[in-house]
Amino acid sequence: MRGKPTTMVAKTVVVGVLADPGLVAEVALPLGQRLPGLLAARVDADVRWEVVVIADRFAADEHGSVRDVVRAVQGHVADGQCDLWVCVTDLPRRMGTAPIAAEASRENGLAVVYLPALGPWRLTPRMADVAAAVVGELVGVPVPLARALRRVEVDEPGVETRILAAGPMGPVRMIAGMVRATRPWRLAVQLSGVLVAAAATAAYSLVISTIWQMGDKLPGYRLAAATVVSITAMVVWLIGSHHLWDRPDDVVGRDRARTYNVVTTVTLLIGVGTLYAALFAVVLVSALLLIDPAVLAEEIGHPAGFTDYLALAWLSASIATITGALGSRLHSDEAVRTAAYGNRQRDRANHVEKAAVE
Repeated sequence: MRGKPTTMVAKTVVVGVLADPGLVAEVALPLGQRLPGLLAARVDADVRWEVVVIADRFAADEHGSVRDVVRAVQGHVADGQCDLWVCVTDLPRRMGTAPIAAEASRENGLAVVYLPALGPWRLTPRMADVAAAVVGELVGVPVPLARALRRVEVDEPGVETRILAAGPMGPVRMIAGMVRATRPWRLAVQLSGVLVAAAATAAYSLVISTIWQMGDKLPGYRLAAATVVSITAMVVWLIGSHHLWDRPDDVVGRDRARTYNVVTTVTLLIGVGTLYAALFAVVLVSALLLIDPAVLAEEIGHPAGFTDYLALAWLSASIATITGALGSRLHSDEAVRTAAYGNRQRDRANHVEKAAVE
């Protein structure tokens, strides 16, 4: 895995970018076009930079280091294929409480970029900036960092430099970045069993006059409370029924589990919230199409307006969401388990270990 980290004799330097499949690979793919220009502008303009992007899983651990990644990457890539390597992962890593954005090992000609520390937005340009910075570290040319990042020299085996997400918002950006990696908006689409059960319940509630009267009488804050309760109940049910809560025994593991559990909860809240919004829209349109205003007015005792349909759809969607939680068992666990960050990392490690055995 040794590259050419300290000499710039060659006119061409090939940088390999090894990215985890999924979101990381999608974000890293444009680096093949973007990164050479940045390296020429910020590191060395006399060198012809080439960037090769490879999507492949590699085992890494939050409490590992570049040294561990070097061992994991060996066997995944051919020695001599590239002069330098930048590995990109959605695994979080911290130094104390500060998220680590990247680590560099000049000895091995390899660096690791930890995507969650870069936050949830503008990932490709941020990754390109950090990748250019760590390549600069590998060749001994310090590159200016963004204001939210700071460089730390360390004296650890296999690691000389770390780039940290500085400031009190660093941990918040890391959590947001981890949630972004789970792509929670896809959860509503994947939970077809929940959507079917919820839609069936909502359709039934639309023909019950008691629901019409309750929707008319309940004030807005109670309807809002019903929304909160229904979404919370769905999230709790999904976590409990699909065993998504991490409970490790050791102290270090508990700290990591707390982070994973926060990410899992936020992911499910966004996913279920998206499902609720879609269900609400469907119920509202159905109510407007199927329930005659005169019939509704007769039941609620006054002329029916749009706000009455809105309240009816609001209450029906909340009731249907709670009932729809039972439908989550009709769907494969896999769709829900992807929302658990700890499961994602364990599945990746198991995949790599199995591939190594084979």
